[in-house]
This record gives sequence, structure tokens and C-alpha cells, in this order.
Amino acid sequence: MANIDEGFYSRQLYVLGHEAMRRMGTASVLIAGMRGLGVEIAKNVILSGVKSVTIQDEGVTQWTDLSSQFFLNESSIGQNRALCSLQQLRALNPHVQVKEHTGPLGQELLLQFQVVVLTDSSLDDQKRFGDFCHLNGIHFIVADTKGLCGQLFCDFGEAFEVLDQDGEMPESVLIQKVSQGNPGVVICSDDQRHGFTDGSKVIFSEVQGMTELNSLGPVQIKERGHICDTSSFSEYERGGIVTEVKQPCTIYFLLITNDFGKIDRHKTLHLAFQALHGFVGKEKRLPRPHYMILDAVRKLNEDVKLEKLDEVAVKKFSFTAQGNLAPLCAFIGGLAAQEVIKACSRKFTPLKQWFYFDALESLPEDDNQKGTRYDGQIAVFGSDFQEKLERQKYFLVGAGAIGCELLKNFALIGLGAGEGHITVTDMDHIEKSNLNRQFLFRSQDIGKPKSEVAARAVKAMNPQMNITAHQNRLATESEQVYDYHFFSGLDGAAAALDNVEARAYLDSCCVVHNKPMLEGGTLGSKGHTLVVVPRLTESYGPAKSSSKNEIPLCTLKNFPHRIEHTLQVLYAEAGMGSTGAGQCFQSQWGTRNPAKNTLRPFGSLLAAANLYGQTYGISGTRDRALISEILERVTVPEFTPQSLKIPVTDEEMEERESDEDDDSNFHMDYITAASNLRAENYNIPASKRIAGRIIPAIATTTAAVSGLMCLELYKLVQGHQNIRSYRTAFVNLAVMYFVLSLPSRAKPFTVSKDAVTYRSLIGAIDDQVYFCFSPWFVPV
Repeated sequence: MANIDEGFYSRQLYVLGHEAMRRMGTASVLIAGMRGLGVEIAKNVILSGVKSVTIQDEGVTQWTDLSSQFFLNESSIGQNRALCSLQQLRALNPHVQVKEHTGPLGQELLLQFQVVVLTDSSLDDQKRFGDFCHLNGIHFIVADTKGLCGQLFCDFGEAFEVLDQDGEMPESVLIQKVSQGNPGVVICSDDQRHGFTDGSKVIFSEVQGMTELNSLGPVQIKERGHICDTSSFSEYERGGIVTEVKQPCTIYFLLITNDFGKIDRHKTLHLAFQALHGFVGKEKRLPRPHYMILDAVRKLNEDVKLEKLDEVAVKKFSFTAQGNLAPLCAFIGGLAAQEVIKACSRKFTPLKQWFYFDALESLPEDDNQKGTRYDGQIAVFGSDFQEKLERQKYFLVGAGAIGCELLKNFALIGLGAGEGHITVTDMDHIEKSNLNRQFLFRSQDIGKPKSEVAARAVKAMNPQMNITAHQNRLATESEQVYDYHFFSGLDGAAAALDNVEARAYLDSCCVVHNKPMLEGGTLGSKGHTLVVVPRLTESYGPAKSSSKNEIPLCTLKNFPHRIEHTLQVLYAEAGMGSTGAGQCFQSQWGTRNPAKNTLRPFGSLLAAANLYGQTYGISGTRDRALISEILERVTVPEFTPQSLKIPVTDEEMEERESDEDDDSNFHMDYITAASNLRAENYNIPASKRIAGRIIPAIATTTAAVSGLMCLELYKLVQGHQNIRSYRTAFVNLAVMYFVLSLPSRAKPFTVSKDAVTYRSLIGAIDDQVYFCFSPWFVPV
């Protein structure tokens, strides 16, 4: 991958960076098993941009596969799963070679790959191939789902070097003072809190007076800001920046835990999976619903002697092991694919061997399978629940990355596929950069409405889907469309949005109309989910402004030391209004280093000319050679910042700015060029592209978050009213950090039952005192 397609990978590059992407571009990956979990992993890995992916499966498609394998359909029954999935997997990413292997796994085959992933595998195969991969330096991953339980295992060798443990930007802060002494002590600016820890390594720059610091290599910081011996250095005068230098580290493997609500359950699940493998090895099939493997687990525990064997969890695991659920495949598949990325890129901290997850709080029972595409789900929840799912009417707001994943899951589980209905709205059109993580879209779809293409794609996955696509923005201007009658007919809503204001608006609609809401979001490798249950949990609430992470204005104007400072000052000074571009141009000229003002601001002039021409309908160009030729032939009057007049309204500017992926978006070009010019004046490394509100994104996190959201959907459809059944989640796949906790209850406050306004709102109902939050009304 000498030349990275930055248009295709733009959002992912913000997460991984160019060097990690180049390392991934040399890796070949084998993924064994093309049921729901295997295809989910393959989809995410192919989108990520490795060199090649080989999918292996000897088996043929069965009815139960259709509940989670989104590239199979009824015509695939009886045909090889890998062959049936091949063309659609190839279409995901033109930069990745995708091949199939329909024969058995063998050692000669495994030697061709840097990473091997086993799904739907026996314990014997896991041990045999795991040992072989370990001895031959092949990174080895096992992923499995059974009903509502999932398992993940990684072996990257006895020791694995990680170049960047968390993927976070290096910390950089201003210096207030450095003492002469042994050791010297660094005091940072009062207006900043640094994140340096004992043992961090840093470099110094722009220090005046004690200039010896500027030429030192990485210096280790010890507690209380102690550094090396500075007693022989010159006296510190002023200024300077201290910047963290990320250090490689070697990872050794050990066991981890998961859900804080079930802190010891992973130990029970480890034994349960082993007992299940023993049953399958003997009977050559999975246990039928309601079959008990508890005796086998108890026998295994005679050797292990767990302090607390969760026998209830074992029973539920036994009952549902035959199940095959799309949301769980999405979650475990996202995690497993992220581990593949770590193995190939050496970025982020890998899983320290074992991970277990369950959603057993979801359940009821029924073993009546009917030979339908939902049999894998009916094995877990029963046919009555399946019929209830098919009657649901849901509103999905957003058809971007999370929206595509949710629609895929909705199609697989059959949400709204009977008498129900899905309405999806998204005002955006498909861009090239969307293709890397919004997997329902292909290159031929560029320029088409997202909602229409996504609806058509999931309708092809499941022809029983009833879905309508809108291109409306959910806001006050669409209240006539999404009115009382619309929300009254819904069973719930899901937010797949990229901004807080839109989430808060949908939440307010759901609160007013007493409807549940699912919400999720991602930021690079981080993700969160929230479920809002009427009269039970806290709502999302109104959008809140916070100055917690705001950059001080004095730093922006006088002491910028990071590229985001030069970008932020453009917005701070110009406000991006009708004359914003002209003021932005003026703000680029720093005063601290006037010698650099002699540089020709070609990039800024290029963007400004295109922006100016665009307002008059003149086609723009980025051909620098052509523009240089024109400048040689014409007389250009003296240019001043005030001579740039942009006749465009604030509303038009906001609309153009919001489309940050548009190739013709010269507003973003202008901001990038002006920001980089200011950065040069302050010796700050320039950014190749800075784009307004671009959110770093990667397909693995999106898949995992959508899976967690749909696990909460199961609970909403069943009508759970015990708050202990629900989960909010925060995950960071970069460091395998997971927090699953109970949602917050609605915070009550007492309202006087004698208040006239109170009685006029809800009436006096049996003299009960009510409490209200945002604004759920619930009798105390």
C-alpha cells in the first residue's frame, strides 16, 4: 500500500494513521467459517484495508444461517457458504484481494498468512491450529458465539510489540518554568492539566534560555515533574513546549473480565464453552433447546474449584446454545476484526487472551422452529417473540455508518418484517469516503441518497422487510411530517446520528410521545450505547454546552502549539459568517515570527480563488500548474485581506461547510491552507487536511456498537420493566476496555398536587403525587 487511497480511507486514517495503514497493507488474513460471525469479521477486515483476505468454509448454507449471515439468502440453501459470499465481500473494497477456500484447513494453508481467525470451530481444532500458529509466528484468533454468549481468544505469540498502545494524540503543553538542579523540575502552565505519568518520555522545543533542552532526545519524566540533571544548563528564561513521545512496549497475555454487573461470570462461561465442545464432539451436533450441560460443567469444576459457579447462567447457556443471533455476531465480530487490525498494524493494545460476553438477561423460551430464515433466533427467543418482532414499527434517524449496521441487523432479526414497518430518514448523499465503513453502499452509489440505497440494500438481504426511505432532516422544519400521528404509530426509535443536537431533538420527541429510544455513537475506537425506557430510565436529555475542553483564547491567539489551535482560532475570530473567509485570511498572519510572512500563501490563495468563483457559479480547479501559468500571464492587483468579499449568507456557509467530504468543498480547503500557514509561523507541524467536524471512524467499532444496541432492542420489544435487564455501554476497542452498567433511573422531583398548572396538565388522578423528569410522569 505505497499509495493510500485517502478519499476511501479518510475517516479511518484519523484513527490509525498512515504508518499503521501501510503495515496493514502488507498483511494476508485467513478467516475460517462463513456463518454470521465469520462474515461479520470478514466484512470489517476487508473494509479496514489489509492486503488480502481468504475466506474458508467447507459447509453449506442452512436455514439457521440466514438469521445472521447477511450475504446469504434463501437461494443459497444447500450451497457452499464461502462461494455464496465471495462476490459481495469482494465488492466491499477494491483495494483488497478476496479469495475463497472450500477445502479443509491444513498446515500448508495456514503458513501463507500472517493472521488466522477461527470461527465455528471445535476445541480440538482450536488447540491443534493454535499450537501450530504459535510455533510458526502466526497471529491466532478464535471467535465464537452461541445463543446470547460470545467468546474471543487471541495469541500473538509469547510477546508482542505494540508501537502505540492507545492511539491517542501525544500530549503537548506549554512550560511555565524549568529549574536548574539535579533533577530539574518542569512546571507546566497554570491553565492546563497535562496527562503525563511517571515514566513518560517527552521532548522539549522552543525553550528560551535553557536551550540545551531543545537538543535533548526523549527525556523521562518522573513523579512531580522531575527530569534529568539540569544544574549545568543555562538559566531558563521563558516559553517552551513539552510533548509526549510514544514508546513501543511489549505485551504479555493474561485473562480479563467484562460486565461489571457479572464480574465473575466469565469463569463460568469458560467452563460452559468447554462442556459444550465436549457435547458436540460426542454427539456431532449442538444441544437442542432446553438440553442441560450443567452436569458436565460441574464435573469440570471439580478440578478448577471456582468459588462461585453460576449454575443459572449455565442453564440459560444450555437452553440457547443452538441460537444464532445477528446482534451478538455484530458485537463479537467487531471486536475480533479489531484484533486482526492490531495484529497487522501493531497499533493499539491487543486482547490479553480471553474475553467472554453474554446478554442472558434477555430471554424467554420456545423451541418451535418452522424452517424459516429466523430459526437461529427462534431457538433463543421462541416463535411468539419472533412474531412480535415482525409487528414492530420503528423509526431510524440516520443511514450513515451506524445506520447501515442497524438496518442490516434489523433485516436479519426480522424487525418490522411482518405487519410492522421501518421508516428511515437521512438527508445526506453518498460520498466516496463513506464506502470504507458504510458497507451497504458501493462506488456506483456515490451521489445517491443514503436512505434510499440503504433501504434497497437491506430489502435485498431480506425481501420480507417493510421499509420506507425519507430524505428529511429531523428538526422543527419537519414537524409536519413527523407529527403526533407519526410518533403515535411507532413502537420506538433509534438514533444513528453524528451530533448531540439531533440526538437531543429525537429524544425530546420520544419523551413527549412516550416512546423508547436506542442511541449509540462512535469516535474512532471508542463507542457508547444508551437505552431510554419511558418512565423507567433517564432520558438522553437536552444538548448541554460545556467549556470543559475549550482552549483558552490567549493560547489560541498568542501561544498556539498544536495544529488544532491554529484551526480553532479561525472559527474564534471569524465566526464563519458572511465575511468569515476574509477575516480568516487575515487571522493566518502571526506576529510572533514575522520573517515567515514573506512566504507566498499559494494554498490559501488557491482555495480563496475557488471559493470566490464558486459563489458566482464559476467552476473551480486545483490544478496548481494551470494556476501558476495564469498568474504568469495576467497582472494581479495587490491583495489585501479586506479585498476578499464573499457574498454568501451564514445559512449557505453552514450548509456548504457541513459537507466536509465533498470534493468541491473549497471552504475546507481554505481553512486548511490558512490554518497551516499560521502553523508555519509558530513552527507547528502542518496537517495535510483539516476538515471541519470530521469524526474519526472505523468499521469495527461501528459494528460492535450496533450489535449492543440491538441486544437492548430485544429487551424493549419484550417490554422489560426491570431496570436491571438493561445496559448502557462504553467500549474502547483500542485497549479492550468495556464498561457495561445499569442505566440511570429517571431523577424524580415532587410536584405539588394542588398546583393549578399541574392539575391542568395531567389532571388530579386519585390524589396521587407524581414526579417528572424530561418529562416522564410516573405515580410515586
